Formats: sequence, C-alpha cells, structure tokens
Amino acid sequence: MTYFAKPNFVRNAANIATALFAVFIGVQLLAAGVFPVSMLWGGRQRW
Repeated sequence: MTYFAKPNFVRNAANIATALFAVFIGVQLLAAGVFPVSMLWGGRQRW
C-alpha cells in the first residue's frame, strides 16, 4: 500500500482542498465586488 492510498492522507488532502476552495471562492467574491472588502473588518460602504 502506497503512502497516497492511506486513508489518513486522503482525508487530509480532501480537507486541504476544501479549505483552499473556500478561500478561492472568497477571493473571487471580493474581486468581483459581490462582497465589499471593507465589510471584512466591520466597515460600511460609503457609496
């Protein structure tokens, strides 16, 4: 059995991939302006 076939490695890789996917989606929303950057630290949009 290789290292990549071990259940622990597969589970960790899936968790890392899920976290990176969530970060990527968040960055895309910020870049598109759907979620204003100032809302991240509790600010308000002026326009």
